[in-house]
Amino acid sequence: MKKIHVVACGLTLLAISGAACAQSGVQLYGVIDEFLGTQTPVGTKHAYGLFSNGMQTSYFGIAGNEDLGGGYAAVFRLEAYLTPSSGKVGRFTGDPSFWGRNAYVGLKTPAGLVTAGRNTVPYFLDALRVNPFGNAFGFSPAMIQMYKGLPGQEITGDTEWNNSVMYTSPGLGGFELSAIYGFGNAAGRPGQNQWGGSAAYGRGPAYAVVAYQQLKYNVTPGDLATSIPGFEQQSALLAGATWDFRVAKVYGFYQHVDDSITTGDLSTNSGQLGVSVPFGDAGKLMASYMYMKGIGRGDPIRRTWAVGYDYRLSVRTDVYLVYTNDHATSAGAGDTAGVGIRTAF
Repeated sequence: MKKIHVVACGLTLLAISGAACAQSGVQLYGVIDEFLGTQTPVGTKHAYGLFSNGMQTSYFGIAGNEDLGGGYAAVFRLEAYLTPSSGKVGRFTGDPSFWGRNAYVGLKTPAGLVTAGRNTVPYFLDALRVNPFGNAFGFSPAMIQMYKGLPGQEITGDTEWNNSVMYTSPGLGGFELSAIYGFGNAAGRPGQNQWGGSAAYGRGPAYAVVAYQQLKYNVTPGDLATSIPGFEQQSALLAGATWDFRVAKVYGFYQHVDDSITTGDLSTNSGQLGVSVPFGDAGKLMASYMYMKGIGRGDPIRRTWAVGYDYRLSVRTDVYLVYTNDHATSAGAGDTAGVGIRTAF
């Protein structure tokens, strides 16, 4: 009977079924997000239609753990991004990784969690916590400027790192520490690396975080120069905080980015302010503004703002209405507007 149970569990996983074998602690989960509206990235024309990933990037995942006793557990996580409006896997056409959101195995201990594989970067996770739109890549001024910016105006290296080892502390006394290191996995390039970390504190209505990361490659060693000739290294620092007044929650952060380029260094200073206000029994109003000023390559300026309303239909499902306006020096203006629905499973 034990052999039959093991075989049944294996077949369940292969079929990616929602049913989980209790002894293995395996579960299937995810989020689907779509909106109807219009998108106009800066400097382009309007596109009307049904779009994916307005308030959150859709994904599905399989996670599991095995209790080893004494406060220790073996864990794993495999998560793939989705574009539900077209039925494709990935955030965009050509997304290089199937399990692009997370793909790791690790060990949970009384001293913290250590995972190895493709990990979500602490810097990105911290940026989500200090802006009211979170990881709304379709609408969030912070995400649009930080990860969908113009060349020389964005965070390099994706929101997840391949071949990385990550540590997260237990979060004792409201403090949480994290650190990550990404290997280049290329012979003869010992100096090519990615590393970063953060320190956060949350207690009562207050939350504050400082995060830093440095990159000497994006996906493979030597590839930074493919985006900007002579690009060698990027360092980024973020300091942010939130305060919940109950009648309103205020968000803010400051970011400084330095790009080392043989043809002339670049740097940017940016800041984001936002607020969310409870409105109705299960709704909230949100607003955010982000400003970026560059030094070098024409000293570009970018201004992005958004307003929206989110209403929760249930614990797992919400609907939203959002408008975002974006303007960048030399690139022109753009905006995005939509009404959408998001559900978790």
